[in-house]
Order: sequence, then C-alpha cells, then structure tokens
Amino acid sequence: MRLSKLRPLLANWPMELKIIFGVVVFNELIIYYYYSWAWWWKIYSICGSPEGDVTFLIASDPQIQGYRDESQALGWLTRWDADMFLFKGYSAALSAAKPSTVLFPGDLIDEGLSAPPAALSDYMARFRGLFLWPKRRWLILAGDNDVGGEAEPVNSGRVADYERQFGRLEGSDKAGQSMRMLWLRFYADAFRCQREIERHVASAYAHLAPNTPETGSAGFRILANHANLLTQRPTQFRPLLRLLRPHLVITGHRHRAFALRCDGCWSPAGAETMAPYPDKRGGPYATEPLDSAKFTLTDGIVYEIGSPTCSYRMGTLEVAYGYLAVRESDGRVCYVSLWLVSRFYWLGLYVLCLLLCAGYWLFRRIRAFGETERSRLIARRRSKSVHFGVA
Repeated sequence: MRLSKLRPLLANWPMELKIIFGVVVFNELIIYYYYSWAWWWKIYSICGSPEGDVTFLIASDPQIQGYRDESQALGWLTRWDADMFLFKGYSAALSAAKPSTVLFPGDLIDEGLSAPPAALSDYMARFRGLFLWPKRRWLILAGDNDVGGEAEPVNSGRVADYERQFGRLEGSDKAGQSMRMLWLRFYADAFRCQREIERHVASAYAHLAPNTPETGSAGFRILANHANLLTQRPTQFRPLLRLLRPHLVITGHRHRAFALRCDGCWSPAGAETMAPYPDKRGGPYATEPLDSAKFTLTDGIVYEIGSPTCSYRMGTLEVAYGYLAVRESDGRVCYVSLWLVSRFYWLGLYVLCLLLCAGYWLFRRIRAFGETERSRLIARRRSKSVHFGVA
C-alpha cells in the first residue's frame, strides 16, 4: 500500500490505534533493519574487508519450539513468535554478514530427541523454512536435544533421521582453497568411561583421516562440534585434539559467547595449559559475554569459540549470531557477536503500550462522560431559568 493511500486511512484512526500500529511497525520491521545496518558496520569496523577471508555465520542452538512442552492454549502463538524472531534475526544477520558458509552447531529442535516421527518431520520442515534459504553452503550439526548425548546415550535411530534430512553428522570438507572443515558429534557425557571415549575418538578419526591433512601440511583445520571441548576435563578432550590437531574449534551448547585458548593441546598428555582469551582474571569464563576477538592460528595452539544461542527462549537475555572470518594466507581470525536485544523486552513494550493505550482510552471515556454530565447540568439550569422567566 502506498503512503499516499495509507495516510488518509491513518488519519481516521483513534490515537490508541495509531500508537499500537507504530509500536508494531517498530518491533517487527524497523528494529531488524537497524540490526542489519548496525551489524554490517560492526563487522566492517572490527574485521575490515572480508577479501581473502573464509567467512562463517554461526547460528547456534535455535531450538525451535515443539508441541508437547508449550502451553496448550497459547502454544500456537508462542511458537509463531519464537519462529518469527529466528526468521527475522537470521535474515538481518545474512544481510549484514554475507557469509560463505552458515554453521549450525546443533540443538536445532527443542524436542528433537523426544518427538515422535510425525512431529519430527514437521519440526524439520519448520527448520528448513526458517533457515535453509537462499541457496548457499550450510553445515548442520546435531546437538544433545536432537540426538542425545548429554544425560543419555546417543540415539542411533535419531542420528539416522537427521542424516537423512541434513547429511552426514560427522565429516570433513574443504572450507577454502587450503582450509579444511571437520565436524563431529562428540559428547563426552554420553560415555561411561575413558575407554569408551578413546574408542569413539579412534572411530571418528578413522572416518575422517583420509580427508584430514596431516600436521605440518599447508592450511588450517577448523573443528565444529556441538558440545564444548576445552571446558571438559582434559582426559575427555585430549585424545580428540591430539589426533585431529585442529587450530580452531567452534561450539555451541552453553548458550553463551566465550573464547578459550589451549597451549600444547597437540602435545602428549599433561602438557597443555588453558587460559581464557583475551587473558583476564576471574576464571576460564571471565570474558563472558564475548563481544569480539582477534587472534592468529598457530600449530600446537587450539582456540575455542563458543557461540551464544540465537533464540530468546533459552533462559538467557544474551542472544546473538556469531560472525567469524578466517584469512587463509596467515590464519588471522576475527570473531564478532551480532547481539540481538532479547525479544522479552519488545514483548514488554507491547504490554506497556497496551496499558498506556487502555489508560488513555479510559481517561477519554471518563472525560467524555464528565463533559456530557456537565452539558446536561448546564442545559437543565438554563431550562429552569427560562421557565421562571416566562412565568
């Protein structure tokens, strides 16, 4: 609708509807255009031109909402609102980042592990409609909410379901001219003992080894996994890192943005030292929430970037997409968190707007009622004075 046609229509609206219309336009349209512009400027000002870089947009833990755990009365509304938040935020992030690869580090569906087959098909169709557009390169991992692995064993049947929909959940492929991307479904909590961990690591390595460059060869190796690795006990992640020798690890799972550095993680057991990046006091997560980071990839040193959730339904107000640029020529890395203001604030703005409009409407009604009563009283007095004057 053209503005010239919309203007006379709005002119006839009461003030309450004009205010509600303005808030809806701001909340559902303007704020996402602002995100797109602000994120583009943030990426350019921190990371510079992407020429010569392999770029990633990281959409971690979207966990689209299911049907079982949502309210039976309002579930249709809460699911729709969560989906629209993901769709619009993803659209703005794509427009700002223009990545060569979109990475989903798992936990795609909130009830993916427990959903019956019919519901799972619907969830996957919703996920495709929200994220898998336009045509570009995607790398999709499965998280513990999708296939298990945190407090329960990995469900092999659910792994097969996800692989039929999204391709291999473990693999290796080129990410650039000389850079290689590795991805796994490694969950240390799913194993009962260290021997099971080492058996799974050896199996994964045997699967990836033909496509995995050896140490000292040209290029860098980026490992993607849903569960965090450097936050685990050394005995759990050490065999994995010693065999695969990644330079950079990208994970999700914790719903928080952080960066860690491990010196000597390619070395024999006991030689590694862990530190937050950038190095600040206060423990291994002192940098949370991580807004941006720059470092250079080096053999023998492993960096881990933990990307925050992009869904406002995950119990945190820190919601973001991650932008990652890796320069193939020298291994320079730039990471930026593309922060979204939590949807709860905008929903609160709706509530505030409705309360103000209701108060304004009530004030107008009371004022109109008072003016009506005053007019009646004045008319009554005049009629009495005219009556006595005639008599």
